[in-house]
Amino acid sequence: MSVVGYFRASAALCDFFFRNLGHLRRLERFADTVNAKTGAGSDVFSVEIERSLVDTYNAELVRLRARVKACVQPSDVLPKEFSTSVLLFFGIRVLCIVTAIWANTPIVTTIAVSLLQFVLLPFSLHVAALHLLALIPALFGPHYVAVALLHALVPEWASVYVEIGSAFTATFLVLDQLFCLALCFETPKGRSTGKSVSTLLTHFVYGFFNCKTYSVILLLLLGRARFRVNVTVWVLDAMLGLTEKVATLSGKYLYRWGIIFYHQHRLAHVPVVYNQAHKFHHYLHDTTAFDAHVYGAGAPEEWWSLMLELGMALQFGLFPAVVGYPMIMRSVSSKVGHTRTDDADGGVNHHADHHTLHQKNFGFGSTVFVDMLFGTNSNNDEYEVGVYTVRKTTVSATTISFEFTRTARSDTQSAALVDRLEVYYNPTLVACRATVQRAVSRFVPHRHSVPP
Repeated sequence: MSVVGYFRASAALCDFFFRNLGHLRRLERFADTVNAKTGAGSDVFSVEIERSLVDTYNAELVRLRARVKACVQPSDVLPKEFSTSVLLFFGIRVLCIVTAIWANTPIVTTIAVSLLQFVLLPFSLHVAALHLLALIPALFGPHYVAVALLHALVPEWASVYVEIGSAFTATFLVLDQLFCLALCFETPKGRSTGKSVSTLLTHFVYGFFNCKTYSVILLLLLGRARFRVNVTVWVLDAMLGLTEKVATLSGKYLYRWGIIFYHQHRLAHVPVVYNQAHKFHHYLHDTTAFDAHVYGAGAPEEWWSLMLELGMALQFGLFPAVVGYPMIMRSVSSKVGHTRTDDADGGVNHHADHHTLHQKNFGFGSTVFVDMLFGTNSNNDEYEVGVYTVRKTTVSATTISFEFTRTARSDTQSAALVDRLEVYYNPTLVACRATVQRAVSRFVPHRHSVPP
């Protein structure tokens, strides 16, 4: 792969990302209208949007693919076999963990080793940067604004600290993995679709390297620095919901996660680029909770996020978002979304289907209609989104209409589905505890009984 071709393709990626941000603002207004109608409980309503938005975006994406292909042929990219890239990249990750553990090794040594990924997967440099930019308005920005504000307001005498050490890191990882295991049997959405032991073990091992080494490296390095989490600030943020309030404000004036996630996700699936970053998230066919990265990424996409969280902790004393209550709950939602359930009512398997279809269902959660709008849904004409059935029709050459009709169910069935969707989109510790207990009750039914 030529250096000139690489930089031209990377420039094309960045140009597409930034030039289409204006389209996202139009989508935000469309989403606001939908949310207002569904929030009001309307039984039937329709929303229209100009077709030019769809045609322009999709046409520019086609041109982007052509520009990247003209700059870099798949045959120019080494190594030839994707499985070889996986093994070499995970080898780099293991070296990062070893240097993070090794006594008297400077933190900069681990960072230097991590840079080897860009020698192996050069396109991951720009994909990771764009992924971080997508995360800042909805996730990182609100977290650091809220935590910095609370740090300034909470006096030292009221602050309680917990040091990130080996016990903290081990507890964090074990609880995370145990919850993933519980979701393999039961989720807030309903009972999980069964998988063989060998399949679960495969996802457990691969998922650890792809999804958990981010936290391992980050926490090990912070442990080396004897970093302490201000528990008082952590609890206040959890109780007051300050991070979420800042995120809501950010979404009003910048971009909400659901919309910008779709945009960045489409970009991550561009051929050639895909193989060097996001395909790590799709390497295994289908998905489990073990495959849910906290930020919805393949491991090569997380480098800049890792550097941000490490830098903000070491330079400003702000604990990383990954251990904050709001992000833990988002991680729970991601794990649930990556778990296939037997009962697919409400479109709850939408993202799980993305991991079998791969080029469909790029949205996540309540923004399924965005997939339908751009023609990337598993069914673009009709799909169930929560308690509504959504139908798309082309009204004219310039207008697309979406009709939302509340799906015919009894009041009891509708209430039960709303409750399931609520703990899916807005999970709580209580819901997590109930899910774990239901999973355990499948093996010890009389000692652990939680109402469905």
